[in-house]
Parts: sequence; structure tokens; C-alpha cells
Amino acid sequence: MSNSWDYIRTAYLVAKTGTVSAASETLSLHRATVVRRIDALESVLKQKLFIRHERGYALTDIGRDLLATAADVDSLVTGFLKRTQAKSNAENRLVISGSSLVISLFLPIIEKFRASHPHVQCRQEVKACRSIDLEDLRSGETHVAATLGPKPTYPNFIVRNLFNFRLGMYAAKTYVEAHGIPNSTPEFSEHWFVGHEDPNGIAPFARWRDLHIPDDRWALETDSYSCVQEHIASGLGIGFSPEHEAIRRNLVEVVAPKEEWTQPCWLVTHRDTRKTLSVERFLETIRQHAATERGFVLSPRIRTEDAT
Repeated sequence: MSNSWDYIRTAYLVAKTGTVSAASETLSLHRATVVRRIDALESVLKQKLFIRHERGYALTDIGRDLLATAADVDSLVTGFLKRTQAKSNAENRLVISGSSLVISLFLPIIEKFRASHPHVQCRQEVKACRSIDLEDLRSGETHVAATLGPKPTYPNFIVRNLFNFRLGMYAAKTYVEAHGIPNSTPEFSEHWFVGHEDPNGIAPFARWRDLHIPDDRWALETDSYSCVQEHIASGLGIGFSPEHEAIRRNLVEVVAPKEEWTQPCWLVTHRDTRKTLSVERFLETIRQHAATERGFVLSPRIRTEDAT
């Protein structure tokens, strides 16, 4: 049975759908061909994969084992085909994914890239959360991703530390002129604050914030990072902000960045799409930007399967 995967996939689809008719429609094969393939596979294996009954096909123990194994293989093959197609598409297309907290870092880089490579369709996807689901990177639908928190460890990812977010507390000059700044945490009860909703306490400063900022001193809580930054800059209250953002907005430091609040930002690409022309050119734009901009570290690249 030289074309054994065709036979296994046929049996897998019968197991998955529960009927020969559904499998034959998916495979564009006659019902009789599907039945013959199952019979042939069972003959080679010398095991029954299905129990036939009036409502369709029920799996034997061996059949359930086949279903699990074939599902894994089918997922790998489907992923390979998606990545191959994405690799072809990525020559003139680039999708960049990042959380709302980090995408601001990419905006000047994207502007430079678009100016240098106007033929490449460049699109950024902004996620609301601090870390992002990297499944689209594995499937090839996203080409470059940036995420905060623990270093991604999926096989075949190439990961580099792009930036370390130094977080501190800042206020606009207009706020300071109207209210001054607290000289110590007990004075927080006399000030107003704006911040990001964090019911699960996952922010690196969550424990410190909950300990020192009174619940009744929040002027604004929102799930939007950009909204927090805009309202800090508008003078509504004191809030947490990345140091580079505070410098850009000319904010006044209230509490200096703390080491325990620092969050690493990881630049992630997939081995199968990294060598496409658009991805390589974008990474080169990042390297050029990192060489001149404060805060970028751009560590040597690490293949996650080789990393300890």
C-alpha cells in the first residue's frame, strides 16, 4: 500500500465525521472507494478499526488510537501547507502582531519600513492584552510578533529580547502644577490616579499598586493601554507608564522605575517564514532602529528548541 497516507487519512475522516458519506464528500471520492480503502487498511493492519452499524461507523480501541495519531499528523501537514503558502505570500506581505503596550515601539519602525519598501503590504494587528497568542505565528498567518512576559518556548520559534519595558509612575506637568506630586506613598491619599484594569493582578506592579493606592483615589480605570497614556498626558491623574513613553510625552517622574516592574519584550519569528524577503528587510529595519534608539537591546537570536 504505497499510498498509505491516503488510506489512513480516509479512515481518519470517517472516524472524525462518523459516516462514509461525509468522508467521501470531503475527499471527493465515491462511497465505494472510501469503503475499499478502509477494508484495505484493516487488512494490512490485521485489526478492525470500525464497528459497522446502521447509523454509521463506531471506533474500536485501535480505531481511536488511529484517530488520535492521524489527527496529529493531519494538523502538522495542514500547518506545513499554511506556512508554505504564507512564505510565498510574505514576499510582498507582512503582518506584525503585538499587544497594545508594545505596538507603539513599532510605529516609527513600520513608518521607516513602509517608506523604504512601498511595494510590501504591511499590516499591524494590535491586541488588547499584554501578551499575545502566538498560534497565528505558528500557522504562518502572522510573520513577526512582539510579546511581553515569559520568553516564548514553542519549537521552531526564533526569539530575541527586543526591549525591556522600564515602568514607573508619571504625571503631566499640568497635573503637577495643579496638585503637586506626593513626596511619599502615604501622600497618595491626596492625589488622583489613572490606570489599567487588572482584576487578576497580572501586572508586575499589581501588588505594590494595591498596597499603596487607595481604592477611592482612582479617577479612571480602563482596559485600554492607550487610553491610560492619553489621560496621564492630559493631566487627569498619576499613572504607570513605560519610561520611553514618559520621555516622549515629557512627563514628570513621580515614582522611579523599579527593577521588579521591568518587563522584557520578545521579538518572535518562525523558522519557516523568517527568511522571506519582507521579513528579513523588516528585521533589518529593526536592527537599524535599535542601533540608534535608547532602550533597545536586541539580544542574539535564539532558536527555542535549542534554548535551555
